[in-house]
Amino acid sequence: MGANLPKQGEIDYFKVIGEEGLQYAINKPFSDALCGQILSDIGVIISLLPPPPGKLIDFGCGTGWTSCFFAKRGYEVVGVDISPLAIQYAEEAKTKMGLKNLNFIVSDYENLRLENIFDFAVFFYSLHHSEDYEAALKTAYNSLKSYGVCITCEPGLGHAKQKPSTEAVEKYNVTERDMPPKYIIKAARKVGFKKNETYPRLHSVKRIVGDKIPFKILSDNALIRELVFFLLIVRAWLFKKSRESIVKLIKENLDSSIRLDLKAKLAVKVFKRKLKERETFAAKIIIKNIGSSVWLPSHANKGAVYLGCHLLDHQGKLIELDFYREKLTQGSGRPIGPKESIIVQVKISSPPRGAYILEFDLVAEGVCWFKDNGSQSVRVPIRVI
Repeated sequence: MGANLPKQGEIDYFKVIGEEGLQYAINKPFSDALCGQILSDIGVIISLLPPPPGKLIDFGCGTGWTSCFFAKRGYEVVGVDISPLAIQYAEEAKTKMGLKNLNFIVSDYENLRLENIFDFAVFFYSLHHSEDYEAALKTAYNSLKSYGVCITCEPGLGHAKQKPSTEAVEKYNVTERDMPPKYIIKAARKVGFKKNETYPRLHSVKRIVGDKIPFKILSDNALIRELVFFLLIVRAWLFKKSRESIVKLIKENLDSSIRLDLKAKLAVKVFKRKLKERETFAAKIIIKNIGSSVWLPSHANKGAVYLGCHLLDHQGKLIELDFYREKLTQGSGRPIGPKESIIVQVKISSPPRGAYILEFDLVAEGVCWFKDNGSQSVRVPIRVI
C-alpha cells in the first residue's frame, strides 16, 4: 500500500505551517488559486448524492470547510480529522455559521470504528494522505448502511512526484501519494463495495476547451476544430480511471425500495395535443433507467416503479398530483436494470375543456417521485376543446 510514513506529521501539520498556512487552510476554498476547480468538484459530488435528508461522514475534513458545505446543503454531517487543531478551527467555523446539523470527531479514519450509521461518505482530497488507503476505505464501507454510497475526489497519477508534494513530505513529514481511480476501485472491491462509477472532473473539460490546434490553417476549419474537440473528450473519458476523476462507490446492489439514485430519462412522442372533450390523449414514452438502482416490478410491496402523470393548469399550477399511472411492463411486471430502456404506450382520458400541462414522471411506490430525487420530468401542454 505504499510507504509506511509516520502519522505524527499529519497530526502536527496545522501546528507547523505558520500563520499564513493556517489562514489559507481556514479560508478554503476561496483562499486557493484553484477555487473554481475546487467548487466545481464539490458541485459534482453534491450532484451525485441524493437530495437531503441523509447522514454523511466527511473523512479527512481538515478545518471543516467541506463539512460546512454539506451541512448547508441539508445533510446531517460528521467531519473526521486526525488533527486536534484542525478540528478546533472546524468547530469555530461551525459556530460562526450556526450549523446545528454538523459535528466533528478527532480520529484516525483508518482505525475508526463506526458500523452501519451513515447514508453517505466522502473523501475530498484526503484519501491520498492515508498510510493504508485500503483500511480507510474499509472504515468507510463499515460506516455505511447497506445501501450507502462513498464518493472520492483525489489526485491522479504523478501527484506524488510534483514539487509541492515532495516539498510537503520533506518539510512536514506528511503522506503524499498518487491516488487515481483505478487504485481506489481495486481497493474498494477488496473491502466489499459492489459497484463503482467514475466521472471525469469538470476542469478536465476546461483543459480540453483550452487545448490549441498547432496549425492555424487547421484551427480556422470549424469541422477540424469539432473533430479535435470530440477526440479530446474521448481521450478524457478513456483515461478517466488513471486521471483525476471522481469515483462513486456503492456498498450493495441498489433497488427502488430505497430513495437512492432513482433517475430516469424520458422521451415523449405525442400524437395529438389538441383534443376534444372525452377524447383520449395518446403518447409513446421511451423510458431509460440512468441511475444505479434496479426498478422493482409492480408486484413489489414497496418500491414498485410506475409511470405517472401530474395534471397542471396552463400556468404550471398543480391540479391533481396522481392524475394517471401506468405499469412499465405487462402483468405482474419484471425488474428494470440500470441502462435499460423500455417503451410505454399511454392512453389518458382527457380532462374537462381548458388548457393544461401533463407532467410525466416516475414514482417508486411508498418511496418518492423521481423528480423529488433530482430526476427530470417531462411536461406536455395540451388543449381540450
